[in-house]
Amino acid sequence: MKTNPCDKIGAVILAAGEGKRFGGCKATAQIDGVSFLEIIVGHLKKTNCQPIIVVCGSDSDKISGEAARLGIDYAINPDWEKGQFSSLKSGLSKIKDDVCGALVTLVDHPFVKTETYNLMIDGFVKRPNRIIVPVHDHKRGHPIILPRDIIKQILMVADDITLRDIIKNHEAMVVKFRCDDPGVLKDIDTRDDLEKARNS
Repeated sequence: MKTNPCDKIGAVILAAGEGKRFGGCKATAQIDGVSFLEIIVGHLKKTNCQPIIVVCGSDSDKISGEAARLGIDYAINPDWEKGQFSSLKSGLSKIKDDVCGALVTLVDHPFVKTETYNLMIDGFVKRPNRIIVPVHDHKRGHPIILPRDIIKQILMVADDITLRDIIKNHEAMVVKFRCDDPGVLKDIDTRDDLEKARNS
């Protein structure tokens, strides 16, 4: 008899954008010789997340090759130019029904600690019908964890909605995970952002 109703959690890494402001593909950008994607995957492999899926679009050949090297799954979003929500749907569509939730992170958040992922997952396992959102310095960040019911809703709605809209419409389900990890707020949009994040 199962004592834990939520023993399978998937992970989706959104990496479909072209990184125009950054000046190139963020997934393969490096910190001390290690790509953003490899850093994030390394952390996620130290959790119980399975499968780990990266969503690619603009640089699909490059990122899918990196995914194969790292031993993770990938989803290609042919409509990546429609925006991040369409990529989220592409990734979540590969999460099977036996997975009770999905951790969703962005490839431009490589500074999140392994401990943060694990603590958030522990919190979700205790409340598998809630949305887990990290909060640092009174600000919400990434990754987030979505329960199965929300995943189903996301897969049914139009691409012109945002994840922020979904969460706002289900605010009563949100659990704020307060953490000491500034990495949840370090969104790397430009090369300058990267230098600031490395030096802070």
